[in-house]
Amino acid sequence: MFPVLQRFEDGAAAVAARRKVGAKAVGAGAETVDGLATRMSGFFDQYDAVVEGGRIAIPAPLRNLLQDEGLFVCRGVFPCLFVLTQKKWGEIWDMYEKVPFTDVDGLRIQQHFGRGRNVTLDRQGRLWAPQHLWDWAEIERDCKVCGAIERIELWSPGKLDEYQQSALTTENVAAILMQRHQAASGPVTQQQ
Repeated sequence: MFPVLQRFEDGAAAVAARRKVGAKAVGAGAETVDGLATRMSGFFDQYDAVVEGGRIAIPAPLRNLLQDEGLFVCRGVFPCLFVLTQKKWGEIWDMYEKVPFTDVDGLRIQQHFGRGRNVTLDRQGRLWAPQHLWDWAEIERDCKVCGAIERIELWSPGKLDEYQQSALTTENVAAILMQRHQAASGPVTQQQ
């Protein structure tokens, strides 16, 4: 096993063990579990949902992290929709708000995200998005609601399956983790 993956699995096992011993649910900010600081705040897990009338009920574990948050729903960089908090959307906005007309790639990014919309959850915890976004992501009725740490992704079940089988394989993720680890801390030797 790659050392990076082993450390990742060891860390995940330690967090799971701490949570098992009387851990509380982690909300929007970093909290402590058994006196140890965690960074396990964000959006996690995957849920099945249904789109009706352009609205989707956000599952309670994710919705609880969004209380009183304004949201931004837009095209994702994958074939899905991104649901971003206003804070995260503000970070993206700051990067691309003043792109010069000579920066064609920057202008394309503006066009891509410019099709999004500021939204809020209604009293029943539903998010409404314009039909052109549902159409772009090819989401008709059934939808996968996926936590992605700093955002929520809304996927067509078929598109998610395709993506997971092609781009999100264990080998691809391991290679990306290894690349990023090496870039951050130098080469890693493989243990035998």
